[in-house]
Amino acid sequence: MLWAVIDKHSLNSGLRIIAADNSNDPLEEVLEVYFTTMLNMLQEKGDLIVMFFGESQRNPIILQRLIALIQEGVQPLYNFLRTRGIQGEEDLTIAIRNIHTSVVMYFLLLGRTENDKGEHSRYIHTTVKQFLKIIS
Repeated sequence: MLWAVIDKHSLNSGLRIIAADNSNDPLEEVLEVYFTTMLNMLQEKGDLIVMFFGESQRNPIILQRLIALIQEGVQPLYNFLRTRGIQGEEDLTIAIRNIHTSVVMYFLLLGRTENDKGEHSRYIHTTVKQFLKIIS
């Protein structure tokens, strides 16, 4: 039952839809939408996310499922960036995992209590710009 709840509330399906976008929109804009959506989804499911992360520290089975979910979340954005001509298999995977981790940590430490949407936007904008420098 726990796995069904986790799968139902996973962020991956919603983010997969955005990452599948093959439009000609500027990459920075697409990434800002992607990570803003990710942060909004984290906020909507905040209590469940915090519980899941907390339980993963106590239960190795939950930890393994969390690691698998994180890897599943990396793949759609990786595939999207490759269609945009971004190269570097291992470095790109690590960079994507790092930006995902950054957004989750922002949510866990600040985003749950910070109600200023302008601050969230500045954070996402700056983080995406830094990410683009790394992968360019």
